Amino acid sequence: MGPGYFPLLLGVILAIIGGIVMARALVVETPDGDPIGRWAWKPLAFIIAANFLFGILLGGWPLLGIPAMGLIIAIVVLTFVAALAGDEFKFIEVLILAILLAVGSWAAFVWGLNLQFQVWPSFISG
Repeated sequence: MGPGYFPLLLGVILAIIGGIVMARALVVETPDGDPIGRWAWKPLAFIIAANFLFGILLGGWPLLGIPAMGLIIAIVVLTFVAALAGDEFKFIEVLILAILLAVGSWAAFVWGLNLQFQVWPSFISG
């Protein structure tokens, strides 16, 4: 067993549990016998786009000339795009949440765990 054994095993177990939950969700009967309904495409698209943008902004995409924007901007963009998935969008509430998540992530990962993340874009931090 090497250092990647536990994460691999944990990933396989989580994939199996996710498959079971998905299979049960697709065959569940509603109490009245009505069909379950349409897929919620808007939330699905915004949540996937938020995660995709987070990865691009955190690490950059050199092939397209997109520089790494850093942890703080990536988390703020992630929060705003994910908030668009809901039915209500209140700018002030999302801004407060984004600031709290960015500061908390910085405190946990950069300050607390001393991980080497680019916190700000290079044109700000130099």
